Parts: sequence; C-alpha cells; structure tokens
Amino acid sequence: MIKIILVSFLLANGACAQTSSIPVASPASSPSPQSAGPTIRVSLPQPTKTKGKASVYYDEGSKRSTAKVSFYVVGRAEDIQKVDVLSVETRVDGPGKESIKPESVFFRFYSYSHGTGYKYKEDPKLTIYLNGIWLLTGVCQSSFAAIDPRGGVTEEYFSPGISYEQFTKLLSGGKISMKFGSTEFVIEGDTLEALEDLSIVVSGGS
Repeated sequence: MIKIILVSFLLANGACAQTSSIPVASPASSPSPQSAGPTIRVSLPQPTKTKGKASVYYDEGSKRSTAKVSFYVVGRAEDIQKVDVLSVETRVDGPGKESIKPESVFFRFYSYSHGTGYKYKEDPKLTIYLNGIWLLTGVCQSSFAAIDPRGGVTEEYFSPGISYEQFTKLLSGGKISMKFGSTEFVIEGDTLEALEDLSIVVSGGS
C-alpha cells in the first residue's frame, strides 16, 4: 500500500465533536401555537479551524482531527446537468487539535457522468506526476456506484493512503499532474492554492 493519502472523489465530509443545532424543518405556520408540531433540529459538524477552502474537524472522543479540502478538476457543480464532472477531496488525518500530527493523506474522487455505464469501474487507477516525472500509482477503492435509469451515473472512490511527507513533496514546487482512469488533469491555480491552504491548517497556521 502506498504510504501517502491522495485525493479522492469528492462527496462526503468527516465527523467533528463540535456541533451546533440548526433548524432544518418545521410545520407550516399556524395562527394557533397549540396546532404547531415540534421543530426538527439536526446537529452538523462545525470546523475547529479554517483557511481558505480548507477546514479541520476535531473528534473529542478519539482526540484526532481530519483536515480536508475539496475542488472540481473537471466541470463545475452548476454544470452537472450538462457535462460530466469530477471532484476531488483531499483528507489528512492524525492526532491533535490545534496542531495535527499528520499520519496519512487520502484522495476521494466523486464522479457524475452522462453515459449509460460506469466511467471508472474498470480502471480506478490513480497516477501522480511531479514535473512530468512519475511519483506514485495506486488503485482506488469504490465506495459508492449507481446508475440512474433516467440518466446519470454516480461513482465515488477512495485512493490508497500516502505519507504526509509525500504530500508535502508535491507542494514543494513544480507542476503537479494526475491521471484517474482515463481522465487527466493538472493541479494549478485555485486547486493548488486549496492544497496549500490544507497544508497550512494541518501545521497549525492560519
């Protein structure tokens, strides 16, 4: 298994001990207070720290934190009805709260495509290059896949873990490019800035 934690497809979020109650749904208003039903409240995880698009979530029970950041590498959320999209979430896990001791890095990939079959099921391999030179390769594991008979295919994959040292090497300078299945993309501009923000919140910076 590769010792780094690469991006994955973007879909879900981590857990956090600090939460706040947010009203989600309530019955229609009525002139009579007695006729109103109970308000339904859901507690959502709240980040302990943010930097740009990156956030840290701390779990009090395990005394561990998960730092993560997500971005699109193909298409955008607003274009999902017209074009295929692919997003990546990078996650860093480790003990600590104010300053995390990173143990692993993962990538989660989320794909929505307009074909009639799975786009990455037969080739969920992730390869990363730095300045055009091969750095690492790993086979991602499927965590969710579904075909809507009305149209649309949803897939989610998690990369093998990589070491945090490998992750920081990616950010040390140079051109970062990736290939997931048959899809190739470059990490630059806003996406590179998002990964740099992730590195800052992991190290305890702001």
